[in-house]
Amino acid sequence: MPGLSGTPVSSRIFELDEADLFGSMSADPLGEEEAAAVVERRRVLESLVALGAVTAAQGDALSVVRNEFDASLAQRGHEHAAEDWQEVAWEYGHSYLVSPPQALMSEIAADVLALTAVIDRTDDVEKLAKFYGVGATLASIMAMTATQVGMLRESRDWWHSARHYADVSDDRNLRVWVQGHEAMDTLYQGRPFRLVLDRAEAAIRLSDGNTTTGTLKAMACKAQVLSVIGATDDARAAVGRLRRTFETLPDAVIADGGSLQTWPEHRLLHTESFVYSAIGPVKEAAQAHAAASAAYEPTRIRARAQVALHEAVTLVRGGDIDDGIGHAERTLANIPSDHSCRYVRVIAKRVLDAVPEAEAGRPVVAEYRERLAQPIAV
Repeated sequence: MPGLSGTPVSSRIFELDEADLFGSMSADPLGEEEAAAVVERRRVLESLVALGAVTAAQGDALSVVRNEFDASLAQRGHEHAAEDWQEVAWEYGHSYLVSPPQALMSEIAADVLALTAVIDRTDDVEKLAKFYGVGATLASIMAMTATQVGMLRESRDWWHSARHYADVSDDRNLRVWVQGHEAMDTLYQGRPFRLVLDRAEAAIRLSDGNTTTGTLKAMACKAQVLSVIGATDDARAAVGRLRRTFETLPDAVIADGGSLQTWPEHRLLHTESFVYSAIGPVKEAAQAHAAASAAYEPTRIRARAQVALHEAVTLVRGGDIDDGIGHAERTLANIPSDHSCRYVRVIAKRVLDAVPEAEAGRPVVAEYRERLAQPIAV
């Protein structure tokens, strides 16, 4: 798993033995299907190399060592525990929020490949369902990470995989979690608002009245969409429902503030900050921004930047165009380059969108527009 200091990537990719990656080293000629499989395995490893997950030399050396190390356990029937992989998924739920997205992508890729090998060796139906659940979580986090770095087509493909794995896991709460996060991610991809709203409402219907973190994510997404399209009364009502629902959650769900799998208060406050920046009077919006900003730990670089950009939107909407653009400029300048991402850039664009058409020619606005036209540096 990745650390905040950029520690080496996970070694779980090296649980695959030489035959897993390259096929048999036997002198016997390979059949057509076996030869194709070898080519595909090499292509997969080369893909990991391209992502920075592993070098070919490391793979050759460590896969042999790790395979021999695990062989004695596997021979005696001790396979990988589903709980170990569930812990991996939980840790990624933390890492996603604080780690640079480009570095995280290679980590997840390595673990997805290792999990695939584990699933292929598992026959127990109950264990398979748990592994599929882990796969759904990892695929979801990969999809969100891909969006962060601007790989939108790839993100959509990973969401498709995440939904499929969640479906076969037969875990309704997980399915809602996947669909709720996909809805929010789709909003930040710039997809049509009707599509985003449909995704959010589908997740809410799937929850069937059972409040989970996935339900709340979908409700938050719906409130944000309604605020962006100018449905002021509906957006305000949606935020009110979200707050009332949040207040019914058990402490166990809201206690962990640093995981995608929980729903701490700062998620509610962030949603209110977003929504009121679009529809609220300046005073009400400013209060929401202050509450959201105070709720975040310093390590939440991207989320704090988003809230600061909500503030900039409010300033511009209130007529303080130069101050709002200046605040947005300073916010973007203070983000470390490895934390630059689409989620921040989308909110930065909302600052520009808030500028009245009659003021679009201001020099400060033109300079800001040029800044946003530059590609995301990751």
